[in-house]
Amino acid sequence: MCTAFAGPSDARRQRSQPAIRAAADAGVVAMNLSLSGSSVGNAEAGAIDYALFKGALVIASAGNSGAASVGCPACDPDAISVAASDWLDEQAYYTQYGAGLDITAPGGEMYSNTTAEGGIWSSVRGGYAYFQGMSMATSQVTGTAAIVASMTGLTGSELRSRIEGTADDLGAPGYDTEFGPGRLNSYKAVTTHTLVEGPPPPPPPEPDPLAASFTV
Repeated sequence: MCTAFAGPSDARRQRSQPAIRAAADAGVVAMNLSLSGSSVGNAEAGAIDYALFKGALVIASAGNSGAASVGCPACDPDAISVAASDWLDEQAYYTQYGAGLDITAPGGEMYSNTTAEGGIWSSVRGGYAYFQGMSMATSQVTGTAAIVASMTGLTGSELRSRIEGTADDLGAPGYDTEFGPGRLNSYKAVTTHTLVEGPPPPPPPEPDPLAASFTV
């Protein structure tokens, strides 16, 4: 089992500013920022605003410190801030949250006495492994945004409204600072319908040990 956390990095934050502008100029509909810090600078805020002007969503990690405050650049109102939930649809212990939180997505949660399936099956150098953290949660929102855009043609604020408006409400009814509007529902975001899973199929009948079978 592995644990992956996207921590703050000044160097990564500085590189993100021209990257955001370049991605927006390239015509992307959504971009993933699995990084977090304590504040957002003018250059970073300007890049996020530029992306929104170009119709691109900046989707950013709320942070992995467990603090009751949304990290930055997710703290920027023009960005979509993402918190993490565990496999029980409860708040992951490591996720940051608070005022300005925009949505929650599964981030995994693993302990030494549980199976690896508590994490998110993620790509790593050389293959795949189970990970947990905001990098997992944020990328699910970004991927969903890309699929919704490809299926519906929505971009910018309309795409954002579709993703946030189709989330499954968790915690206190309506918006709250622990989950935002709720946990991402990718199926509903794409189709606007709720997936209703029926009961499992009945098991096949037991063979009759007294019945004879012949082949001619």
